[in-house]
Parts: sequence; structure tokens; C-alpha cells
Amino acid sequence: MAPELVGLIGILAMLVLLALKVPVGIAMIAVSGVGYGYIIRPAAAFARLGSDPFTSVTSYAFSVIPLFILMGLFLTNAKLGTDLFGFVNALLGRYRGGMAMGPPSAPARFSLPFAVLPSLLHRP
Repeated sequence: MAPELVGLIGILAMLVLLALKVPVGIAMIAVSGVGYGYIIRPAAAFARLGSDPFTSVTSYAFSVIPLFILMGLFLTNAKLGTDLFGFVNALLGRYRGGMAMGPPSAPARFSLPFAVLPSLLHRP
């Protein structure tokens, strides 16, 4: 059978699985595993099923995500986000579009001391 026809059957199988209320991730893994196993061979599909999640999760981009979540947790527990948005609202709220300037400028105010501090410490 041609790979294009296997792909079309895979799309139809995925739609059927989604109609049967199978979770999207499970449906995608099942259809791609069966299709890859049919086109190449089943042993290659099982080997790929074990190696692909590991290689995609060990990239640098995924290592940064937990640190952003941790930073957000610290900001939430310290109530710093609410204070920063209140400060920016007090500064810019009376201007036209002031509430639209709040989200980009509040994180900038949070990072400003960290950007300026090294230059203040190494002043002659």
C-alpha cells in the first residue's frame, strides 16, 4: 500500500478515535505508531516510540519551562505581580491606553534592578 494511502487511513482513524472521545495525545500516538510500523516495520516503530519522547524532552527549550513556572510561583507567593501591576496602573492608568501598557511594562520594571545592579557595583 502506498504511504499516502496509509496517511489518509491514519487521518480517518484519528478522526474516528477522537469521535470516540479518546484523548488527543493517545490517539496521535496510537495512529502514528501503527502507521510507522506498517510503513517501515513494527520493531522500528517500537524503537522510535521509546526514543522520540526522550530526545524531544531533553532539549534546552524544555529545560527552561520549569524555571519560568518556578519564577511565576515565587512572584505569586510574594504578591509581587499584583504590586507591580498596581504600580504601573498608578503611573500609566490615567493615560489613553494605559491599561494596555501594563502587561509589557510590569515585567520590565521587575528586571530593571537586575540589569542595573552590576553596572552600579563596578563603578570606579
